[in-house]
Amino acid sequence: MIKCHGNPGDPAFWGYRLTNEDKPAITSATLKPRLKPATVVGTMCCYGAQIFSPKDADTWPMASTYLREGALGFVGSTMKAWVGLADMSGADWIVTDYLRRVLEGASIGRAFLESKQDNPGYHYTRGRVVGVQEEKTLIEYVLLGDPSIHPVSSLPDSANDLADQERRQRRVSRAMVAGGIRKLLPARSAATYEEQGWATKVYASKLAKKAIKNLKGFSFEPEAVQVQRVDTQFPDSPATATDPSTLKRRQSLEYYWRGERDRGDHKQLCLLKVETDRKGSPWRASVMHTS
Repeated sequence: MIKCHGNPGDPAFWGYRLTNEDKPAITSATLKPRLKPATVVGTMCCYGAQIFSPKDADTWPMASTYLREGALGFVGSTMKAWVGLADMSGADWIVTDYLRRVLEGASIGRAFLESKQDNPGYHYTRGRVVGVQEEKTLIEYVLLGDPSIHPVSSLPDSANDLADQERRQRRVSRAMVAGGIRKLLPARSAATYEEQGWATKVYASKLAKKAIKNLKGFSFEPEAVQVQRVDTQFPDSPATATDPSTLKRRQSLEYYWRGERDRGDHKQLCLLKVETDRKGSPWRASVMHTS
């Protein structure tokens, strides 16, 4: 598992430092002689799974270097990956959950599918919605490698009839989960002019100030970068379909502010999100940054 910075077309991952300038933590050239076969890799790095044409033998993409040296699978982002600051979020959950499931005996394909699928499910079962930065991270994360490989054996006899039945049951249940997630995907639309005008007030709220209190070196403007209406329809169930008083949807506003700081050879981005009700009263705030 690797959590560093990554840049487009860069055969290196950059480490975090207390100063304003980061240094290379891993390069494809220094990595190659140290690799062992049958490695399973998960990265929270921006552009971690990018593939590009190398200039020479020492500038292969990190993912290609791992796979050429016998890695069983490589999970990473093709673009900017959003991760948490003090708490795990976004790519943090995808990668750690993927590796946990591999260790439990899942194939790398099933482990990756379940880690991505259960991420929005975690939010929905807690009454929340997935933010645009989390949706973006889910889309950008890919698995490079043979999805059928089981790095850790979980059953002594994989040809057992019951094993085939369990495999079918898992696939059916995952299809059902996917259908439920699709039904709860929020619809986003442009906020009204009045709602956009509440951005300065929302930015000055206690929730927003608390969320960005420990950020150092990031500059924000009180004017929101983006304001969206979020509408989540609740599918009818037999218990609620005929009850006119039952809530049918979850409605909110999402305010986003972008921060940026210079890290020497690259820039690190930060995104503050504050969710409010439709009257502009802050309800929840979170901060994510690029890795």
